[in-house]
Amino acid sequence: MSIKTDIEAYTGDIDSPDITAQALQFAKDGVRYIYSVLLTNPEMGERLSVNTNLNTVSPQLVLTDVMSLDYVLRNDGAIDRPCLEGEPSMLGAYGDPDSLHRATLTSPVYYIKNNVLNIVPEPTNAQLGKVGAVTPDTTFALTDNYSSLTGLLPELASGVTLYAAANVLLTKMNAIGKPTDTNLATMVAGSVDTPADRIEITKWFDIVGDYIQDEDVELASAYLSKINSYLQNYQMELTGDQSQYQWYESQYAKVSQALVIFLQPYLGGE
Repeated sequence: MSIKTDIEAYTGDIDSPDITAQALQFAKDGVRYIYSVLLTNPEMGERLSVNTNLNTVSPQLVLTDVMSLDYVLRNDGAIDRPCLEGEPSMLGAYGDPDSLHRATLTSPVYYIKNNVLNIVPEPTNAQLGKVGAVTPDTTFALTDNYSSLTGLLPELASGVTLYAAANVLLTKMNAIGKPTDTNLATMVAGSVDTPADRIEITKWFDIVGDYIQDEDVELASAYLSKINSYLQNYQMELTGDQSQYQWYESQYAKVSQALVIFLQPYLGGE
């Protein structure tokens, strides 16, 4: 099934009104959220990390979308050596052959500057740098399925769906407002001789007043009946909105609770 179908199983239709753009963003936020919670458990960081090779052409790794680093290695021609974490301010010392802090093939160093990971000595095609990084894949569309997401463990898909669905339900609740023409208590001057006034609810009261003043009881009664019918329809619409809101609210509580239960086993390894 598609990601969209999974979300709609909890929320109902998201095409009319169209909130698919919001739903897609919620799903992408959900991936990041699930990862952020799971990364509180070190074991999950190892499972979520994906290896990236650094070479002569691409010796650095931009960390813009990286949430966590699992390992940083540099090959010395035979062995992948763990890199020590260093500081950008020490770059000169790392390349100084007379410094005790010199980075070597057997004792490489990595440092992060301007959100870019660098390895010293710099990786080459023959001696690769290898970085295990946790980078959530948020390049998907709602029509995709979770199996197409790079690095996402299959068992995490339901957590992403629950997060997205909860936020879609909140969006639907916030979109429910009062029925149209809510200013029923506002009386605006109107004239029965003006066609536009005869279809404007806020002017009906004034028209009734004019008929009463002219002692035209029959037309006054007709307009009062018209107002009464409108108020009944208004009340029905309002009741329907309240029922719909209550369903969304109830569903939101269920989905939120399901998300908490889903995350519980991953928190702190418990």
